[in-house]
Amino acid sequence: MLSLPVIFSPAVLRLHCFCMAGLLLFMGWTADEGRGEDKNTDPLPLTVRDCLSMALQNNLNISIERLNPMISEAGVTTARGAFVPSFVITPGYGETRTPLDYGDGNFSGGLPYSQTRTMTLAPSFQGKTSSGATYNLGFAATDTQTISGAFRDYYSSNWGLTLTQPLLRNFGTDVNLTPLRIAQKQVMYSNEGFAYKVMDVVTQVREAYYQLCSALENRKVQFKSLEYSVRLLEDNRKKVSIGSLAALDITKAEAEVAKNEESVVLANKSVAERTIDLRALIARDMADIRHRPIQPMDRPLDREWPAMDVDLAIVKAMENRPDYRQAMLNIDKLQLQLRYDKNQRYPQVDLQGTYGYNGIGTSFTRSMDIRDKEWSAGLAVTIPLPDLAAEGKYEATRLQKEQAILQLKLVEQNIVVGVDKAIKAVDYNYQRIKAARVSVQTARAVYEGEFAKMQIGTSTSFEVLRLQRDLISSETSEISAIADYNISLAVLEKVMGLTLDVNNIELVRPGNDLRLSSGPAAVEQAH
Repeated sequence: MLSLPVIFSPAVLRLHCFCMAGLLLFMGWTADEGRGEDKNTDPLPLTVRDCLSMALQNNLNISIERLNPMISEAGVTTARGAFVPSFVITPGYGETRTPLDYGDGNFSGGLPYSQTRTMTLAPSFQGKTSSGATYNLGFAATDTQTISGAFRDYYSSNWGLTLTQPLLRNFGTDVNLTPLRIAQKQVMYSNEGFAYKVMDVVTQVREAYYQLCSALENRKVQFKSLEYSVRLLEDNRKKVSIGSLAALDITKAEAEVAKNEESVVLANKSVAERTIDLRALIARDMADIRHRPIQPMDRPLDREWPAMDVDLAIVKAMENRPDYRQAMLNIDKLQLQLRYDKNQRYPQVDLQGTYGYNGIGTSFTRSMDIRDKEWSAGLAVTIPLPDLAAEGKYEATRLQKEQAILQLKLVEQNIVVGVDKAIKAVDYNYQRIKAARVSVQTARAVYEGEFAKMQIGTSTSFEVLRLQRDLISSETSEISAIADYNISLAVLEKVMGLTLDVNNIELVRPGNDLRLSSGPAAVEQAH
């Protein structure tokens, strides 16, 4: 029986207080995150599928990236606008006063000047065709009033077509449709970028989920370790009190308890951090679920993943990876730009022509009745000597294309390396699970046997503490291996470009809405 001084010693009181605090932490570790009376601190049970569904709706990175294809679509509209005709109207009014000499003054009734007032109205349609031709179909009416001379008031009208067709630079649909075709390629490029961002976020969500599972399991192990050390300390105190054990064994057990106390604190810290990481990925507003602990409902997979041929996996990755398609689209865009820039090195030779009618009379109607034909044709030639701007632009685009080809090769290399490493990581982590599982079974058997021996006095607390650490280390390694195995599977799916298919995520275009199809968990089906 323990004496009162031993029962109420500072070490024992501290031990009991800590165990009570640890129990409270274990039952409700998020109590410190929010103290508002109206906060809901009930656990939030979530499966992997639940987390993915929330991320697709709420993740800010996905929401930001979703706008890029829409921005690119606006660029297509802008490019099409180059071929939309414009209606232009230019009303005007002007006055001109011209001094007259003595003779002209007599002719004008003695006025020292001639004054003219002109009102004009000139509506027109103008625009550009895909061949590069610019046109202006317009009408102009002018009302001129003069307060000197015999011809005091007259009207003039003009209507016709003016056409300018480039013959070298800017000639043909290939050149003039280049901005539109580049804009359309950019839409495809942005769509692939959005798909890749979704894949990245999905992988992050699964990684965060499994890390939280690992942190929670590790916390259970650390609490169990604390329980072991507390039980050992109590046993040692009993034995010391009856004289069958040296007092030094109590000090060793107390030191082990203190060490395990720290491990529990660190385990709680890890759970809190992993929870925050997962919340940040699945919630648009962290305040909505900041005070609720997340309770994972899915158990990480721990069965062997089917073997995969590396060469076949690389080929499949080349077919599926959005970033690989982006690299190819970038080359396509630069090829279009290079062809355009090559055309811009040609001299500017434009065929210009006009055809229309003129009329003049004392009234607007008479000016329209009198139709005098007017036409003209000619060339406008501009030859820079030399055209350094066009040459520089062409050379820059040519080098950018060479750079894009090298970037495609780099993506290919990254795919080969990434797939190879990911397949090996999956296999390696599964081997870790098998080895850790055997290690746990062996360590537990050895620890329990040694603890039983200590109970009958044939072993020491020092040896039991050492074996206890080995058991906790083995259990921690198993937990870590299972989490790493599941994370490596998620990474493998990403490097192979299968993330969306495996998780049953569908991109609905236009708008790039995301839909998580119903049915059994795709991850379970895939593995």
